[in-house]
Formats: sequence, structure tokens, C-alpha cells
Amino acid sequence: MKSQYTGAELMAAAKAATDKAAEYLRTIDRSGIEREYKTDPHDIVTKHDKQTEEIIKEVLLKELPGCTIVGEESGESVGDSSVICYVDPIDGTSFFASGSPNFCTTVGIEQNGKLIVGVVNAPIMGWEFKTDGDQVWFNDTPVSPPAERPTQDCLALTYFPLVRDYNIDKEATTEASLAMKKTLASNVAMAPAALQMCYVAMGWADLTYYSYISSWDIAGGMAIVHALGGRSDSYPKGHIKDGRHHLSHCLVTYGTNRKIEVVDRELQGVALRRYPELA
Repeated sequence: MKSQYTGAELMAAAKAATDKAAEYLRTIDRSGIEREYKTDPHDIVTKHDKQTEEIIKEVLLKELPGCTIVGEESGESVGDSSVICYVDPIDGTSFFASGSPNFCTTVGIEQNGKLIVGVVNAPIMGWEFKTDGDQVWFNDTPVSPPAERPTQDCLALTYFPLVRDYNIDKEATTEASLAMKKTLASNVAMAPAALQMCYVAMGWADLTYYSYISSWDIAGGMAIVHALGGRSDSYPKGHIKDGRHHLSHCLVTYGTNRKIEVVDRELQGVALRRYPELA
């Protein structure tokens, strides 16, 4: 078993896994998919999420023996290598189950505690974003870092506020949401988180932020953004000490090396209300 892999080798493994998953997902008739509800009507799963995750895990374990896999559906399976793979078999299950093409499969890989590789495959749209940690490609075409727009022109992609944010503190949540809407050009939810990260990487949007998100949703896309010079912050400030922002639930990711003060201030407040134990 290899102890270390190059970024190219890790990316090839992630690509092989997402390619095989995409082949399976393109064969599915999505006109009448049965849904299961994990926690509420906003958190659904289908049998295809579970099957797709098994396909991905089989490929990753073959290509990267001993790797740890953190999957949305099957949880964490701990290996004995320094490689950790974060897997979301169908990011955007609501889109998938509704017949929309706006969903993706994503794998993010860290080695020795550093997020390096990401692959995001939107099989119906025919889009693939990937990085080996140095270069980023969109459908095999190299991608350049995005330009930085003035704050008032910034498009933010987000799912904030969630119902739980309102349940915790309706007034404070409304004020935080309004503050960011007044400062930025637009705050919209137009895609699953992994694709939102890729839109930021491409310069189609400027930032993405969340009050609650999971590592498997964002690791792949975050690796792609960071490879192009973008950056992330996590909240409450200081609870992520090793730069592994994909492990935070509340965060912002910018397409460039910037910080927008109103976003920083309001997300800190959101996190302190939602995660007081991390303060």
C-alpha cells in the first residue's frame, strides 16, 4: 500500500469514482422516484443516493487502498492511510428527485491533513470540475482565477437563512439576512452546495456562505476554489485551527483572497447563536 500519492494520482482516483457514478445516474428514470425523509421535508434521500455512494466507495478503495471515507449516506469508514475522501453521491437530491439536471456527484480528498483534490461531476448537464491541487479544469479546459468585483456587484450563493436559523432567533436572523442582502448585489440559492462552490471558482458568482453545511457537500468544491486562489473563513472564529474549513458547519468561501466585513460580522453572529458550544 502506498503511503503518499501525488495530486494527479488522487484526482485520477476521484475522477474514476465520479465518472462511474455519473454513468449510473444517467441511466435512471427520474420521473417517479420514491423519497425518504431523514430529519424533515428539506432533508431527503433516495435509494439511488445509497447505491451511488457504494459505487464511489468501491472505486476509491480500489484506487486508494486504506483510505478513510466520509460519506453522506454511510458515515465514516476509517482506513489506515493518511488519505481521507469526502463523498456526496448526489448533492442536490431534491433537484435529482424532481427531474432537474441541477445536481452533482462530488469527491474531495485530503492527505496528511490538507485538502488537495476535488472533483464535481454534474452528469446530466455534462459538466465536470476538477483540481489536482495546482491546476483546475472545467471539462478538461484549464481554468484561470476569477476577477474580483466590487462588493456591491457581488453575487452570493447561499442557503441562509434556514428554518432552524429562524427558530433559534427570528429577529436576529432576519436582520443578518437583510444586512447581507443590502450590501451584496444578490443572495440566491440556485444549485447544490458543491456546484455553488464551482460557480464561485469559475467567477460565475463571487462567494458562497452557509449557516449549516457538511464536509461531504463542500470539500470537493472548496478544493477547486482554493486551487485558484480563493479562500474560506469558518465561524465561530477560531474553532478551526488547522485550515480545514471543510470541517466547519458555518463558513464563507470567496473566489478571491478577499473578506467582506458585513458577511464576516453577520456569520460570526449566526454561528454564536447556532453553535454557542464552539465559542
